[in-house]
Amino acid sequence: MGHAADGEPNEWHRKHYYTSVQGDASTVQDTADWLKGQGFEAPRVFKKSKTKGSKRVDISLATDMLLHASRKHYEIALLVTGDGDYVPLVRAVQLRHEADYFVDLTEYLL
Repeated sequence: MGHAADGEPNEWHRKHYYTSVQGDASTVQDTADWLKGQGFEAPRVFKKSKTKGSKRVDISLATDMLLHASRKHYEIALLVTGDGDYVPLVRAVQLRHEADYFVDLTEYLL
């Protein structure tokens, strides 16, 4: 559950999850099934590749976030990552005036 600007609780309507895992197809499916059980809609789980790393995760997340923002599918987007590669994505969403507010958590990191 999230909180609106006035402090009142509100429900998260859609939760998406992007990740890659090592293992075979059943490991990928087991991970997706577990994430669905945690309340995530259609989690995007990719098989981790030694040569491609997590690029499929990065590209899929960026594409989906920009697409959903441009179609106004959400009022609040929460991106939690320790990867600085997503900074241009967040700036692109902000520049399109799709995001009015950005919280940089850098000062809270150890």
